[in-house]
Amino acid sequence: MDSSILVVDDESTLRLTTKARLQAKGFDVDVAEDGEIALEKLRGKTFDIVLLDINMPRLNGLQTLEAIVREYPATDVVMLTSFADFSLAIECLKKGAKDYLVKPIDAQELVTRLTSLLRAQISERSLATYKEFWRSTILFDVFSHLNSINTILEYTKKSFGELKRSDDEKLVTTAQELTEGVINILKGSVQIGELAEGTLLTQQNDTMLNTLVQTAVERFRPVAARQHLTLDFRSASDVPMVKCDMDRINQVVRCVLEIGTWQSWNKATAQVTVDGRTSGLSGQAGSWVGVRVEYPGDSVLTDEVKKVVNASEAEWKALKDQVSIGAFNLSIAKRVVEAHGGEFRIEADGKRTVVQFTLPAA
Repeated sequence: MDSSILVVDDESTLRLTTKARLQAKGFDVDVAEDGEIALEKLRGKTFDIVLLDINMPRLNGLQTLEAIVREYPATDVVMLTSFADFSLAIECLKKGAKDYLVKPIDAQELVTRLTSLLRAQISERSLATYKEFWRSTILFDVFSHLNSINTILEYTKKSFGELKRSDDEKLVTTAQELTEGVINILKGSVQIGELAEGTLLTQQNDTMLNTLVQTAVERFRPVAARQHLTLDFRSASDVPMVKCDMDRINQVVRCVLEIGTWQSWNKATAQVTVDGRTSGLSGQAGSWVGVRVEYPGDSVLTDEVKKVVNASEAEWKALKDQVSIGAFNLSIAKRVVEAHGGEFRIEADGKRTVVQFTLPAA
């Protein structure tokens, strides 16, 4: 059993006896003689459970309990006392203790209580992992793919309108309305801002980023052509490999191509380049691979997008419930790149918009 227990009691006999009994049952056990020493040990190591005496010198049990609950919420606390004081037990539970035992402590009962708490911890952590998987899936898969589908439908509808194929245009409009309906249902059932703060789950492998980007560009050429936009792809010959989740990075490239194509001037050329670099966007030295997409026009860089993509974590939390799905998708792209140890940036000068991201070489 790998579970770690910290026994905190000013009575050395009880402290050492409890340690020996728990070690005999397979627990990893450490001891502390008062609350201040206990907090010092918690700063250096993670404990699953703290057995905490109420009456101790210097920092008493209740004060120590409050500090543990505040600073180490993943650690459960079981209070120990020599007095069968029900009101004190209630106070401890209100302050965050998980259980309460009266000394002298029966060894078998102690092990039973600890085992029960540990099982509950495992269940809570499993649930938290599942929630993070769900948040990651909704945020980085469902929203992104639905918006890509919606973008393609918009281009297709425009094309049918130009060809005066009204029946086909109506079908595409219906499909677009259904897609938007699903997006709105998802938006109504989750907090967008909370999703953006969720954990990104990735499966990273060695990848030729220039090949990945080129494939994405080739797939997107028909869509760009409908906007009378030419995509010019160029890649250096010596681009190193990167370690990345191909699906996630493909999402980033697709997001940049979609938004840029939609906002660019007609009858123009967008430059897409991939190259090896000796520094990241912020100047950090090392081996990097850079992707640069330059579009004519600056309407991509609306004030909203600028705020979202370039926001600090604190600024994002203030903005999170006020952004559109388009700007939100760009923030997703930034999150994906940063989760791979890279950097993401958007710049505009009134005549062009440049979207860049870099990933560390494998």
